[in-house]
Amino acid sequence: MKSCEIIAYHQENGKTIPLKMRIYEDNKPIVLTIKSFVELTETQQKNIKRYRCKIIVNDAIRECDLIFYKDMTKWVLTNIK
Repeated sequence: MKSCEIIAYHQENGKTIPLKMRIYEDNKPIVLTIKSFVELTETQQKNIKRYRCKIIVNDAIRECDLIFYKDMTKWVLTNIK
């Protein structure tokens, strides 16, 4: 799990749409575009949202999971495939 910064669109109905993410490797920022996402609903915790995303990494599409902890307003990147 790796902390990341997310640019997201928040709709009036409470839905969150992640658009871009920034991670840091060796103190260098790397910006990744989120091409598509699906909100996963397996969690019963109301303060956590999970997303399965397709991102562009070095001109290739890869899949990853994003977790948003609402109470801490923190995003975490997991499971890059």
